[in-house]
Amino acid sequence: LAGRYHPAESTFMPLLGLALPFLLLANALVLVVFLLMRKVQSLIPLLAILANWSYLTTIIQFNNHPIIVANAPTLTVANYNVHSFGHEFTGYSCKELARYLEEQQVDVVCFQEFGGNQAFTTDSILSAFSHWPHRYIPQADGHLQVALFSLHPLSHQEHLLFPETANSSMMVHVEAPGGTVTLFNCHLQTTSISQRRTTWSREMDYGDTRQKIQTTQEAAETLHGNLVKRAFQVDSLCQRIRQTEHPVVLCGDLNSMPSSYTYRTFSTLLTDAFQEAGSGYMYTFRYAWRLLRIDYSFHSSRLRAIECFSP
Repeated sequence: LAGRYHPAESTFMPLLGLALPFLLLANALVLVVFLLMRKVQSLIPLLAILANWSYLTTIIQFNNHPIIVANAPTLTVANYNVHSFGHEFTGYSCKELARYLEEQQVDVVCFQEFGGNQAFTTDSILSAFSHWPHRYIPQADGHLQVALFSLHPLSHQEHLLFPETANSSMMVHVEAPGGTVTLFNCHLQTTSISQRRTTWSREMDYGDTRQKIQTTQEAAETLHGNLVKRAFQVDSLCQRIRQTEHPVVLCGDLNSMPSSYTYRTFSTLLTDAFQEAGSGYMYTFRYAWRLLRIDYSFHSSRLRAIECFSP
C-alpha cells in the first residue's frame, strides 16, 4: 500500500515501502524454513508474499517471446545513468557502450549524469556517439546533465528543471518512422544514500547509542525529504504528460522502487514496458544484493512494447 501515500502527507508508509524487497526476501527464507519443518505457520509468510503480488510482477515476468506486429514501425530506446562514464581517462567504457548500442540497432539513447573529464572530454564522447547525428544536451549550472542522442530528427527540445535539486529531466519530440513520439528522459531526485553511506556506516559501527539513534534519525529524515522532492517532481511531469498530444515514452533513473508513489503515479498514466514485454528477473542497481529496480521505461497506450530488458 506504500505507493498510495504521497510522501508529503505520510512519513511512515513511504519509508516502509523502501524496505519491501528485503521484507519479501525475509518472508521467502522463513517460508522455506517453515515448509521444511512442516509448520502450519508457513501460511503467514506465504500470504505476505501473495499480498504483494502486484509488486512481484514489476520485477519478475515470463513474456518469453517478443511481441511482433508485421510491418509496424518500431523505435528502440536505450536508457542508462552513466555516472560520467566512470570518469575513465581512456574512455574505454564509453566507446564499448557506443559499439554495443550500435550493434543493438538502438534509435534513441538517453543518458543521465552525462559528462566527460579533462582527459576524455565531452567532445570525445560526442565523437564516440557520432552514429546518432541528432542530439540534445542541455546545459544548466549546478545540475547533473541529461543527454539524448537520436538517429531520427528532433523537432522540439525542452529542459525540465526542478526546484531545490541538482536533478533535471527533458522533453523531446522524436520524428520517428511511425510519427512523432514525445520522449521524456528523466533523472529524479537522488536518494543520497551513496553519498552518505560511508559516514552513516562508520557512525553506526563506532558510535555510542546516542550517536546511532541520531544517525538513524538523520538517515530517515534524508530519505523522506528526498521522497517528498521526487513526489513533487513526478506530479510536475505527469501534468506535462497529460498535456502531450503525441504518444509518450518515458524512461530514466527514477531513483524509486516499484513500491513507491513515483512508480504508482507514473503507472496510472503509462504502461511499464517490462511488465508488458519483459522476461525473467529485473533489477537495475548492482548493489544491495541486486534487489532494487530504480530505472524504468514507460509508454502510453497508443504504443506497444515489443521487448524490454536490462543487459
